[in-house]
Amino acid sequence: MKTLKKIIKIAPVVVIVAALVFGIVSRTKEHSAKHLMLKRKLKMKFKNVGVVQLAKGDVLDYVWAQGKTEPIKTVLLKSELSKKLMYVFVTLGQWVEEGDILFCLDDAELLAAYREAKAAVAKAQANLEYAKRDYENKLSLSKQGFNEITEDVLIRAKQSLTVAKAAVEQTDAAAMRAESNLKKTLIRAPFTGVITELFHETAGALVSINEPLARISDITSLKIKTALLAEDIRFIKIGTKIKSLDLGYKKLAISGEVTGVSAQALETGIYELQATIKNPGVEIPVFKQGRDATKNILKNMKTLKLLGLKAQLPPANKISLTLAQIPAGAVVRIKIPKAILKNCFVLPFDAVIHKDGIDYVCVIRREENVLTIFGTEDFVVLHKADFVPVNLYKVIDDKAIVLSKRLSAGLLVAVDGQRTLTNGEVVLVH
Repeated sequence: MKTLKKIIKIAPVVVIVAALVFGIVSRTKEHSAKHLMLKRKLKMKFKNVGVVQLAKGDVLDYVWAQGKTEPIKTVLLKSELSKKLMYVFVTLGQWVEEGDILFCLDDAELLAAYREAKAAVAKAQANLEYAKRDYENKLSLSKQGFNEITEDVLIRAKQSLTVAKAAVEQTDAAAMRAESNLKKTLIRAPFTGVITELFHETAGALVSINEPLARISDITSLKIKTALLAEDIRFIKIGTKIKSLDLGYKKLAISGEVTGVSAQALETGIYELQATIKNPGVEIPVFKQGRDATKNILKNMKTLKLLGLKAQLPPANKISLTLAQIPAGAVVRIKIPKAILKNCFVLPFDAVIHKDGIDYVCVIRREENVLTIFGTEDFVVLHKADFVPVNLYKVIDDKAIVLSKRLSAGLLVAVDGQRTLTNGEVVLVH
């Protein structure tokens, strides 16, 4: 009995809720049916025209900036001597490790000069030791009262010691110069990178002072210098993250950031911007030294052994750039985030609006008039009053950002498929 009373008590509430749900569902179906009917009428009236619904939301704006890729770290290796090129241990595109011997110049003459300088140092050191002992002995005898050791004798002994010291310093400096020149016959890699330019592929050539031998570059990271207008540069700050790059034939996802923005415009009215990006897919390999190559260079280059230097030749592995990697010197465009556009209408650009004189315009129609506007007539003429001016902000990724106080979310937009809408045709309805 109690259960029956409870059911009778809540029955009106259940009926009311059910009625509300039924009403909402019915209205939703009716609204969807009207929209579907409108889409069909539009497609019947205008060939190759689709229909989308106008949406409102936030859009990330950006600017494309074009520039040329450059290695952040690159060095042009030059000969510091005018000598014959005896050995070439690298090829174009080869990875090299810091300290690797890349080229060897003829060291015969400089080797002889180094040995002579070292011999001169040894002789000067011996003379210094003799002069030092001679002066100390004569000074000791003078203190003991020997009349033969006069003041003049002590002065001459001290002068001989001073001359011997100067001779040692002079020969040491000459030996250091000879050693420095001898080391210049070994051209080593200043850092780990890739041989991006090679001016001598084989040995035998006579190279002159300051003649380029090769260029070594670190291509794991690249810098790009670009130019932007004031309207764009003011939105971009140092540290802005970059995630996309266009090579012309392919777009790549990258990681990078803006590392420099000029404070003043150049004479051309543009601002300079620099970005740093990580080259995708390029990693420094694990280096393994070849024993045969080490033995070969030790056998032929006495300079290494004489100076006690490590014989370190580059491995034979080369880099082959793929389409997923960026070559140095490539012309690219980088996509730089600029700002977030709040609450914008985003529409397909090819048919949202059309130009009427100097204004961009679109047409708004209310849903209840759909069946009277789009009937079985051969054509429909829309009067000037039906057109509503809109502000076309810009096109982002083939979508138009439009602004107007007369627009609202939920409008149905006719999308032109293959032709340009002309004045008098419906491009936007509600």
